Amino acid sequence: EQPFVAEAAKECSAQGWRHAARALTALEGANQFPPFGYSMEGITSREKVSSVRFQEVVDVLRALGRLAMRQPFGSSGLKTTATYQEVLAAVRECAR
Repeated sequence: EQPFVAEAAKECSAQGWRHAARALTALEGANQFPPFGYSMEGITSREKVSSVRFQEVVDVLRALGRLAMRQPFGSSGLKTTATYQEVLAAVRECAR
């Protein structure tokens, strides 16, 4: 649960456990998303488009009213409430 994670992160920080606090902070908000994510590298590779700026895709999805964020502990994973077709459309739009 979100309140527990936030409190645990605060306690880790107070104890000087930087890495644990950072890991817990990365999880904040993740429970609002489905249990899966999308690989931006995989999508751009399949679609044969040049790489796109991750934040631009997130911004396009948020403009559509969807939640979107970088997947915790991953560099190119996308967590979102958008459908795959919406993610794909956002990637294509950002590749132009």
